[in-house]
Amino acid sequence: MRPHFRMNRRSAMVAIGAAVVGAPKAIRAQSPWPSRPLRIVVPFAAGNSVDVVARLLGDQLSVALKQPVVIDNRVGAAGIIGTDNVAKSPADGYSLLLGVDALMAVMPHINSKTPYDPFKDFLPVTQLTSVPFYLITPPTRPYDSLQQLIAAAKDKPGSITYASYGIGSATHIRMEYLNNLAGTTMRHIPYRTSPLPEMMGGLVEIGFEAATTTIPLVRSRKMKALATTSVKRSTVLPEVPTVSETLAGYEADGWHALFVPAGTPGEIVARLNAEAVRIMHSTEMKARLSDLGLECIGSAMQDFRRFHQSEYLKWGKIAKENDIRFE
Repeated sequence: MRPHFRMNRRSAMVAIGAAVVGAPKAIRAQSPWPSRPLRIVVPFAAGNSVDVVARLLGDQLSVALKQPVVIDNRVGAAGIIGTDNVAKSPADGYSLLLGVDALMAVMPHINSKTPYDPFKDFLPVTQLTSVPFYLITPPTRPYDSLQQLIAAAKDKPGSITYASYGIGSATHIRMEYLNNLAGTTMRHIPYRTSPLPEMMGGLVEIGFEAATTTIPLVRSRKMKALATTSVKRSTVLPEVPTVSETLAGYEADGWHALFVPAGTPGEIVARLNAEAVRIMHSTEMKARLSDLGLECIGSAMQDFRRFHQSEYLKWGKIAKENDIRFE
């Protein structure tokens, strides 16, 4: 009987020990989310449109979730550093990424050293905005329409130069997309920083610029807008035609979206989606972002997942066709 008693006692002690070891995990699992501050990582410097959207969203999320939401600007490597930081963060709902199309649908195709996978390392929460780009040129240039520009480019192939924010940038790949559809060979001049000063000085003829930058330049008549990448004309600059009015099928708006690390619990992702969608559909947010030329979206998770996949395939095809690579 004594040996049998010792075995039972040992089993009991093992069971109690296991329960004690497992208790903290159980307690943590039952802790309500969120129980501490969240952070939204912006992979660019403060002040640009991505940062502005993140701060507006963060303010409203903080109220809804009853926790502070900190904006964490992780700058470097054209946005890769901040994006990868979230990919490698704990999947606990406290680290969010304000992602953009250039990093989540283009970069993995053109940079073989991209350290993250936009699908394996992240879960999509929602598309926040649509970001129109405008094809702009200095007032001193003779082009008053996209048709005139294309005609001039075809008349003297390679003679017209266009500026971008660098190889593989949003402005570069959109211009090559236009070249493909128009059958033109406008020449690429990549910049490490904004090419606007040299464009305004007339050293480079044309280039794409996001709506947030374009609108004040056009209104002050410092630049002319020939066309926009949107499917329909903007209510902010309704006089500017779409590229698709001249080149059927062209659609190339950018976007901002919310992502979390892969493995984040489904109920947390669903809550974030619900709150973000409500915020993006609010009258206040629509008014604030409309002034910047941005369109509020706020999509369902499944819809954004499909859209993200289609964007990834689209830009990958264009990058491959034009041999766009960045090492």
